[in-house]
Amino acid sequence: MVVVADGALAPVQALLRWDAAWFAGRELAERRELGFPPAVRMASVTGPAEAVADLLAAARLPGDAEVLGPVPADEGRERMLVRVPRARAAALAEALHSAAGVRAARKAADPVRLQVDPLSLF
Repeated sequence: MVVVADGALAPVQALLRWDAAWFAGRELAERRELGFPPAVRMASVTGPAEAVADLLAAARLPGDAEVLGPVPADEGRERMLVRVPRARAAALAEALHSAAGVRAARKAADPVRLQVDPLSLF
């Protein structure tokens, strides 16, 4: 195998050392510091701005939830992220599920996409 990348990069160091555990530990520490999964649980709420605001207003989010955004999404929609500690993951899922049920019962016209621990945060 030939590696033609900067030897100072962490993934290259892990490969050179043959030490995946070192790299995984470093990655997890960085994610804890930044508040990214898997150190925390995140939910993505995507849809038209009014629909996203409606769903989040109806949700009884845990007290320690952080709402981040909005950021533009594709096709004129927006995206909000909700972050909670790992121990509060069930409460976050329940709050969003209940709020989605309220919107469904009201027959809200605009759809909202909910994702827990989305693969991409960007």
